[in-house]
Formats: sequence, C-alpha cells, structure tokens
Amino acid sequence: MPSPRDEWPMESYLSVWKNFRSLSDENDATACHLLTRPLWPRQRRLAICDLGCGDGRLLKTVILQSSTGISTARLVDPDQELLREAERCVAETNLVQRVELIPGTAEELFPQCAEGCDLVLLVHVVYLMRNGCLKDLLRRCPLDIPVYIILDAPDSVFTQLWRNTAPKYHTRALRGHESIQTLPKDRYLVNQSAITSKIRNPMHIDRPELRTAILSMLCYADLLKDASGRINSYVEDTLNTHTAGDFVLCESTCYEIKRVEPSL
Repeated sequence: MPSPRDEWPMESYLSVWKNFRSLSDENDATACHLLTRPLWPRQRRLAICDLGCGDGRLLKTVILQSSTGISTARLVDPDQELLREAERCVAETNLVQRVELIPGTAEELFPQCAEGCDLVLLVHVVYLMRNGCLKDLLRRCPLDIPVYIILDAPDSVFTQLWRNTAPKYHTRALRGHESIQTLPKDRYLVNQSAITSKIRNPMHIDRPELRTAILSMLCYADLLKDASGRINSYVEDTLNTHTAGDFVLCESTCYEIKRVEPSL
C-alpha cells in the first residue's frame, strides 16, 4: 500500500523541513498574516480545520496569536507520526477546548472533515498533492466557509529553484496558482495577498550539515547525499537574487477563498 511519505520529495524531508522551520520566521509571519485577513471569522470561539497539519506548530502559533478563543482544532494529516506530534503541540497550549485527530489526506476527506468548522487551513500542502487534486478540492469547498490556501509565490526562491532542482513540485506549485486564479468569479470570492518570511542565508552558515540541510529544503532535493557539499551556480545565483543582508527572503501567496451561491 502506498505511503503518504511517497509524495515527499526526498528521504531527509522530515528532518530538513523541521530544521528549516526552526530557523525561519515562517510560522510567525504566516499566523500573523492569516489573523488579519478580511474574511477571518471574528466570533468569540472558532473551530479550525487544519488540512495537512504536519507537526501542528503553525496552528499552535495561530492559537497563541489569536485575539479570540479556539473551541476546536481539527487536525487532518495522512502521517500518523506527525498527527500525534500535532496533537501534543496544540494540546500543550491548554487554550483549545477540543482537539480532534483525523488521519487521511485532504483529497480523501474534504469537505466532510470541515463540517462544523468556521474556517479551513491548507498551508504549503499543495505541492504534496497529486496533480489535479486541488482543482477537485476547490470544486467541493463548503459554501460560505473561508479556506486559506498558502503557496510559494510563482517568483519565490523556492519556485525558481524547483524549476531545475525539483521539476515535479515546480509544476504542482504553478498549477496550484492556476487552479485558484481561474476559479469562476460568480461562484468564488478570492482575496490574494503576499507573505514574506526569512531564513538565514545557508551559504553564511558555518556548520556543513546544517547548511546542506537548509539548501536541501530550499531545493526540494537531497543535497545531503552530495559528499562534496558543492552546489551548482544556478542555486547560488538564485539564492543571491532573493537575499537581503544576511537573509534569504521567502515569498508566499495567501489565497482567501469562499465559495458562494452564483448570482441570479
């Protein structure tokens, strides 16, 4: 039986992903941005469905920064190890009345998994979904419930690197943007905005194993297997075009989507 990890870009993905996010301000930047979106519900208590929740650290940041309480955190992920980690991560805030775990993929479970929730998160998950799945998911969005989909921007450091280092994920990212941007305007309200996060330029990191881990995450390719530690000029040039001071800037696009009844 296929494993959900088969969609991961490399064997080292879990470790390099966690290292990257520990050194990046991505979770803080993303949570702060989400909480300011115009359709973000403002009622006293919220029920949130996090599709592809991973280790739960982004949702934990949202919970801690939210000005309103969270009644329910519904965690959806096909990876049992990450799902258990997310449960611990969210529960340790002691700020959520109920934490629900649903093992499985967004493709399999949506929209049923969102029933009774006030909003849905799908953050940096599209690249791990098979081609065509996002379009089908959007078609099945519940009426009048905002869905927040975050993707690396088409001109981001990730997307530009992937053109050469991870073509499959480059294609998925661009098709994800296209699927959202071509939604019928009479049936979907779409607000588009930008998020900028940063991480220290890996070329300025002295520890070789940490430097190559960050490069591997940026490239979605297992550079740790390159015993020489060298990277090609395309990677270095791409990093340089997205560098400000000592940091690489990572640009993401946030889509706030609500399916509505078509106008008569």
